[in-house]
Amino acid sequence: AAIATATASITGLVFMEVYKQIMAVENIDDFRWSTINLAVNTYVIELPCDPKCHRSGKQVKEEVQDDEVVEVKKILTCIPDKFTCYDFIEFKGGKDLKISEFIERFARQEGGLRINFLARTSNNKGVPMYQEINVAMYQNKKKFNERMLQRMKNPTQKKILQQSIDTANAMLEVAKSYDNMTVFEAYTKAYGQLEDPNREFLVLDADVTPTNRELEDGEEIEIPSIKYYFR
Repeated sequence: AAIATATASITGLVFMEVYKQIMAVENIDDFRWSTINLAVNTYVIELPCDPKCHRSGKQVKEEVQDDEVVEVKKILTCIPDKFTCYDFIEFKGGKDLKISEFIERFARQEGGLRINFLARTSNNKGVPMYQEINVAMYQNKKKFNERMLQRMKNPTQKKILQQSIDTANAMLEVAKSYDNMTVFEAYTKAYGQLEDPNREFLVLDADVTPTNRELEDGEEIEIPSIKYYFR
């Protein structure tokens, strides 16, 4: 009985907030957090705490390098400063916009920030839908290894060189595919079809670099998630 009573109370409080979503309430101050203790008949209903802000500044992080824990100093630049999970960069691109065109238009819209990694928003970035590839490097690597392969006689070394050539060819094919692939196609290829057929936008995380200056040593840039409208 106690479990059923507590479950019913929690369900009621949760659905009070769900109704606000259904009614399209936008003001965050209209939502509430609730804590209940039925044993002493206590109900605490309060405003949600402020969301975490992403702030620019210097950070010291511990990383494992060569089996040793070392302190690494990093510079975090947030654009805009103090953005939260409720902030988005809104971009209306449509369903037919190619990735290359999206990157160019995004850089113009966001003051020269160039996207070099793109993935769906999640707790970790995981599999990318787009990743900048150094085409010139792989082309040069392929040519060099092909020349070495013609001279090499050792079967083991020839096998290693061929594997390196195959890797370069695969990366060049991926880079070529990005030229003709739309943002929507890249998303569905990486993650499958959308669960909600009526959805009008994608929420994406991006790694960016500025085109108008060089990054400082240890500097990282963070931006809000991108809300990409394809309809």
